Amino acid sequence: MLSSASFATLASRDECPVGSRSTRSATFSSLDWRTVVLQGRRLGVKADWRRRVAVSATFAHADLTAAPLSARDPLNFVSFTSSSSSPPSSSLPSARSVLQLARMAAPAPPAPAPAAAPAPAPPCVPKVVQHQVNEGLSFSLTCDLELDITATTFEEVTLPLKGVALIGDWTCRVDRQEEGGKSEKAVHIQHGDLDVGAFGKDVDVMMKVLAVTPDDRWLLSSAHWRHCPAPNASEDDPFVAYTGYQLDIRQDDIDDLRSMTDGDFDPASHRRYRVHFQLAQRKTTPTPEAKELMYRMRDLDLSPTPYDVRFFFPNACDGGAELWSETGFLSGASYYFDCLLSSGFCETVTHSKKRPRTRKSAPAATSQTPADADAKDFDDSDDETDELYFERRSSVLHEHEGDCPLEYKQVTITKTAFSTYRAVLGFMRTGYIVFAPLTSACKPSNPSASRTRREHLLNLRRKTPTSAVSPKSVFRLAHLIELDDLPDLCLADLRRQLTVEIAPVELVDDASICFDAWREVIIDFIFENCEAVEESQGWKDLQGKIRRDEVPGAAPIMLELMSRFTPKKAKGASFVHICLCLNAR
Repeated sequence: MLSSASFATLASRDECPVGSRSTRSATFSSLDWRTVVLQGRRLGVKADWRRRVAVSATFAHADLTAAPLSARDPLNFVSFTSSSSSPPSSSLPSARSVLQLARMAAPAPPAPAPAAAPAPAPPCVPKVVQHQVNEGLSFSLTCDLELDITATTFEEVTLPLKGVALIGDWTCRVDRQEEGGKSEKAVHIQHGDLDVGAFGKDVDVMMKVLAVTPDDRWLLSSAHWRHCPAPNASEDDPFVAYTGYQLDIRQDDIDDLRSMTDGDFDPASHRRYRVHFQLAQRKTTPTPEAKELMYRMRDLDLSPTPYDVRFFFPNACDGGAELWSETGFLSGASYYFDCLLSSGFCETVTHSKKRPRTRKSAPAATSQTPADADAKDFDDSDDETDELYFERRSSVLHEHEGDCPLEYKQVTITKTAFSTYRAVLGFMRTGYIVFAPLTSACKPSNPSASRTRREHLLNLRRKTPTSAVSPKSVFRLAHLIELDDLPDLCLADLRRQLTVEIAPVELVDDASICFDAWREVIIDFIFENCEAVEESQGWKDLQGKIRRDEVPGAAPIMLELMSRFTPKKAKGASFVHICLCLNAR
C-alpha cells in the first residue's frame, strides 16, 4: 500500500502528458486500478482526481520506461497543468506521477523463467550384439509328462521351462499333428527366437521320448539332427532360425514298443513319459585343459628317462613305496615344486643299476623335505586307503643296473599318505580326483550311518579309476604345494557331506582349527541350520566335551561362532551360552 507522503510526492511532480500513440493505445493489464482509487480515497484525495489517476493509469504502457515524457501530447485525451506541492481540488496529477503511481501499485513483473534444464540422457540399455558358445558345449534337458497318448481328443499343452542355463525362452509343448490323414502326437522343445547358430555352427542335437515306470525306461521315439547349426536356418529364409525342435510320436512307434515289451507297456493305461533333449557341440578347437596338460608335459618326449623325481614313502608299507614324476611337469604345475626342485632341499641320487624288484626291507629314510607336512595327517588320513591298496599289490621299488646311470631327485615323505600324494599328482595331470567320506559320517563315529569308512572305500574302488582320498588330507597337501583349483574342490565336497549331526564334530576337528577357509564352511553351515544343529545329538555331545575342557583349541572357534550368532539373539542361544562359559574361564 502507498503512504500519504508517497501519494503527495507523486502529486507534486511536474505535469506532462502520458507517452505517445503506442502508449495511449496500450493497456497496462497488470495494474490493479482499484488499488489506486482506494488508496486515494483513504488519503483524502478528491474523487475526480482519483478517477483521472485511474483512467490515466489504464492507458499507461506496460514498459513504463520505454516512452519519453513530453510537455504536451496532442494525442493524449487528458491535459495536465502544473501542480503545486499540495494538489488543489481542481488540479490533476502529472503524467509522471501517474506512471510512478502505476509502478508502485502494480504487482511486480514475474521473474524470468529459469533456463530449461538439458533433457536427461536416455538410459543405457545393454544390448547383446553377438552370442556364441564354444569349447565343446554339452547341454541336456529332461522333462516328465503325464500324458494319455491314446486320447482321440487332445488339447495343446505348453510347459514353461524355467532356470535353463542357455539363452532363450524355453518351453515344452505337446500337441496333435495331422499328417497323411492320421492324427499323431508331437512333442516340441522350443527355445524361442534366436540367431542362426547361436549354440554353435557344428552341433549334434538328440531328442527322445521314453515311457517310464518305477523299474524300467522304454524308448518310444527319437530323432537326431547331426552336423548342423543350432538353431538351424529355416527352409523359407536362410537368415531366420527355427524356434525349436519337434519329435513326432507315430502309432507305429506305440505298437512297436508294446510288442517289444510283450505287453508290459500298455499305452491305454500308461501315463508317465519322459522327454530327453541333448545338445552337444562338436569340438572344433582343443580344450583349455588339453592346452594346460600339453604345457605341463611339453618336454616329456625329449628324455629317454623322463621320470627324474622320486617321491619315497618309507612308512607306507613294509619296505616303503615310491611315486615317479618329471621335473618339467612338476615345475610347470606348481610354483612350489619349481622352487623346491631348483633348490638344494632335494637329495640328488645317482644309480648305475637298472633292475626292478620287490623290496622287503626299507632303506634308511632320508631327512624330511619341505614337500612333506610338519605334522602327522588329520584323523581323516588316507592311511586306511594305503592299507587297502597294498593288500592287493606289493610295493615295487626300482633300482637300476647297466651302463647308463640314472640320476634323479628324491623327495622323502613321512607325514603324508602315499594315496594322498598319488591322487594329487593324478589331479595335476588330468583334473580328476575322487573324495572319500568323512570319518564322522561313517560308522562307528556316526551311529545312524549304514557303512564303515572302509566299506565305503571298497565300494568306491570298484566304481572309480583311482582310490578315493580324504578331502581333508588333499586340502592340506594342495595348500602346501600351492595348487589353486584343488582346495576349492575339497571345500565343495565338504559342503556336500556336512549334516546337522556331523557339523559339530567337524567344527572342532584339527582341519577346522588349522585352516580358516575350512572352518568358515562349517560355521556357515551351522549358522544356516542353527536350530536343527542345536537339537542334534552331536551338538549336545560337543557341549559336554567343551564344559569338561576335552577339546583343545575350541575356545577361539566358539568365540568366532558367537560373533556370527550375536545378532540373532534368540536363535543360537546355546552357541552364545557355551562361548560365554569359555570366555569366563
